[in-house]
Amino acid sequence: MASPATAYAPKSASNTITSWIPLTTEFPFLEACSTAFIANLKLNVKSDFPPYAFDPKYSFRVNPTVKCMPDQAALWWSYEAKSLVQQGVTTQYSLGPVVCPEAYTTAARTILNGYEEVACCPT
Repeated sequence: MASPATAYAPKSASNTITSWIPLTTEFPFLEACSTAFIANLKLNVKSDFPPYAFDPKYSFRVNPTVKCMPDQAALWWSYEAKSLVQQGVTTQYSLGPVVCPEAYTTAARTILNGYEEVACCPT
């Protein structure tokens, strides 16, 4: 089991404040998620836009009983849809720190442009 992570302090750069939603506990991997794909053709005008899995929108738009992402990811997605801009300053939300789901191993953890990226692989 991964150790609990500590929430990051807000980060400010170029009139943008990033607030963090911590994903600090492992969440279960659901077998149903391996076939829970969603495709949003509005994102791409090409008809060959590939479907993708493990998206928080799946439980909102397709099947509310299949939650492939933890509540924090769904909260992040709902915040991303409505970035807050006040007096020329944008507030955006991101997940961090991140703990991989149960039955997954943290394969890599790097910092890119000041943001943490985590790669999770099946154990």
